Amino acid sequence: MSSFWERFEGSTGLLGLIAEVMVARDHQAINDWVISLLDLQPKDRVLEIDFGPGYALRKISRIVKEGFVAGITPSEPLWRHAGSRNRAAIKAGHLELRVGTAHALPYPDVSFDKAFSVNSIQLWLDPNYDLKEIERVVKKGGTIAVTCQPQSFEGEQRPDVDRVGNDLAARFREVGWSQVRILKQSGQPADLVCVIGIRP
Repeated sequence: MSSFWERFEGSTGLLGLIAEVMVARDHQAINDWVISLLDLQPKDRVLEIDFGPGYALRKISRIVKEGFVAGITPSEPLWRHAGSRNRAAIKAGHLELRVGTAHALPYPDVSFDKAFSVNSIQLWLDPNYDLKEIERVVKKGGTIAVTCQPQSFEGEQRPDVDRVGNDLAARFREVGWSQVRILKQSGQPADLVCVIGIRP
């Protein structure tokens, strides 16, 4: 089912929203794994890039009770959907959702302690530029975590998770992130790789 729905990710309107929701449900275990890697603290300010239907944001907002959570998505239907799901946190001023992309984050410099994305770097306009843009809004000593689950459609060879992790880690180092780590996790329909770096 994942490969079917992933064909429609990024579509506009109802079909795109349904696809995003179905994929996000498949990926809740992935989000839980990534959240566990962030070492979230009660006062952290956290940014999620391409937040889908907002499942991870809801969970994080319950952990960083004295902090702040923000998310961006290029999809207005998902922005509305996630807003409805997280209405209470938004009303309390604890969570903010905006329409946007990693290419031009709508936040001032050094706004966040941690930033992360799950299965979205494949859609970024310019991954190296976008990683630098994330660096701009993360505080010194802050963390970035980018997770990818290499996918393939019928008749295609699935990308090797080790190669994907090494390539992504190389991008982190190229744009200046330090203490870069590659973490892997078994998953279905493919294994996962998460690359974590620290803003120097």
